Amino acid sequence: MSEHTIAFGQLVLDPRRRLLLADGRTVELQPRPFDILEYLLAKRDRIVTREEIVSHVWRGHVVAANNLTVQMSILRRTLAESGAGGLIITIPGRGYRFVGEVLELPPPAPPATSVQPLPKDNSVPLPGAASKRTRTVALAFACLPIAITGFAVSYLVVPSTLVAPLSVVARVKVAASPDEVAIRPDGYQKVDYVFSVIDLVDLQLETEDFQFYLTSGEHVGDSNIRGRIYGGSFAIRGGTTGVYHNNIYLPPQIAAIGKSRGGGVVQLKHVFHLRDAKGDEVNVPAVLRILVGA
Repeated sequence: MSEHTIAFGQLVLDPRRRLLLADGRTVELQPRPFDILEYLLAKRDRIVTREEIVSHVWRGHVVAANNLTVQMSILRRTLAESGAGGLIITIPGRGYRFVGEVLELPPPAPPATSVQPLPKDNSVPLPGAASKRTRTVALAFACLPIAITGFAVSYLVVPSTLVAPLSVVARVKVAASPDEVAIRPDGYQKVDYVFSVIDLVDLQLETEDFQFYLTSGEHVGDSNIRGRIYGGSFAIRGGTTGVYHNNIYLPPQIAAIGKSRGGGVVQLKHVFHLRDAKGDEVNVPAVLRILVGA
């Protein structure tokens, strides 16, 4: 397995230390669900069968038929509680797939050290008399914000005691409420999107992208659709929670594809584009599961 640190949503998976982090804090995750998550991330370019997961995680041991189901349920619940729900989908009769966007980060390199040779005459400079040749510069790693397209900002936590704080782009969580609705073809359904701004940074919601896709991960339609937000303006104060009301429309052609190829289910992925007073943009996703009505 890769030793690269993997950031997705507001979470960071560190395989070397076997840690799952949320905003720099450790998320409690049992060994089996951790192994399942690590494996799905490594194989995120395809569907992974149940047999593959059992073979890799349980390493050839015979396990009860529902063991994987139980461990997968624990993993999904933990991710949902950490603001990363809906990233592992089930493909009926085939297996599972991780559908979130990720950023791979190499393990931090050890800090470079420099040993300065003594002058030829072996003399030692007096205090306060350091020259350019004997002066050294200390370097340290910072806790850098990692901006992931379409996802809230996460952090890769590395030593930072020797550097000044850097400016922070606001971290935001958003979730659809409810996260599953039934909509008839050519019909509408009101859905509330709950935004939580973690940092004390005021944000303005400007535009939104949305894309329908099947539970297999296949996009339905030619391209993403971007539009101004409904109502024209929505602001959220830093450190608070705001609710954005949205009327979700299910086009008949999308409903037909969902019935014929998606088992009566389509998913709507929103990416909300927010901006702070400095002009920095924050992109935050939310996934809504739609049951195609009669």
